[in-house]
Amino acid sequence: MKKNQIFVFMALLLLPSVFLAQQNKIANEKTNKDNWPPNNSEWYYQVNPLWVSFPRYVSYQNTKVIGDTIILSKECRILQKCNVTLICDNMGSDTEFIYEENNKVFWYNRVLENFTLLYDFSAGNGDFWEIFVDSCSFIVTVDSVGLLSVNDQECKIIHISDENHYFTGDIIENIGHTSRMFPKDIYFTCKGVACDSDYIYGLRCYLQNDTLIYKRDETPCDTIYEVYYSIDEIESNCISFYPNPFTEVINIQLDNCLKNYTDELQFNLYNSMGSKIKYGLMPKSRSIKLSGLKSGFYCIHLLSNNEVIHKQKIIKQ
Repeated sequence: MKKNQIFVFMALLLLPSVFLAQQNKIANEKTNKDNWPPNNSEWYYQVNPLWVSFPRYVSYQNTKVIGDTIILSKECRILQKCNVTLICDNMGSDTEFIYEENNKVFWYNRVLENFTLLYDFSAGNGDFWEIFVDSCSFIVTVDSVGLLSVNDQECKIIHISDENHYFTGDIIENIGHTSRMFPKDIYFTCKGVACDSDYIYGLRCYLQNDTLIYKRDETPCDTIYEVYYSIDEIESNCISFYPNPFTEVINIQLDNCLKNYTDELQFNLYNSMGSKIKYGLMPKSRSIKLSGLKSGFYCIHLLSNNEVIHKQKIIKQ
């Protein structure tokens, strides 16, 4: 056989393998391209201050895709988080790992050394899934599904909720959660430790390749500003809650003030993020049982005829 005939023969033998390798390369490139989130994705989440903070600054957390890695045979995106202020949400790590498969996004749980389902972009009304955070878990349920216009395109928006509101909020398809990208820490439930710090709440912006895809409002993505609103204590020389700090029961001292207010007194109790968690009529014993609370800062309001007459910061030991 002549040399040129041998060359043609060998080329024909190699052609299928070369073609297959090229097809695999194209398939892999397509998979990488379609895998969410795309490379160069970037999120800006707002960080709100606690009412006990002073001075109070609204800041942000920047999260971006910085590369790929393989974990448990899954090709994952590496997400790097940069917190402008100290926060407790996912405070144990500055990187996260996620991958998308069949319209579902999985998040790597370092404690369990396994993946947990984070988002299900294909979910419908009534669907639910379990999310593992550290060694704990909770169930999220789809309450409703709708459409949202993002850059003149209709995107699926999924409203989910859970019993303790760890992850209650909206998920926008191929953008993420509009409150926080990952579940808030559940130290209160999982570890029994209160976390008093600034906290993530609200997606400001989502970008791809430095192109703005989603923006919540007119607030710049990376702005920091001081706020002056607060839950200020109303000074009163004749009303006080004690002991402070308390353990199971807190009492109110107002003997010298009874003539100024009706006997029908109410109270509202707020957690460190300003959410009302307990309310009711002031017992005649002037003692409120708060044994179910976790350790941390709270604010209690005393009301007469639905008007606040006293506010006080209290600490649960």
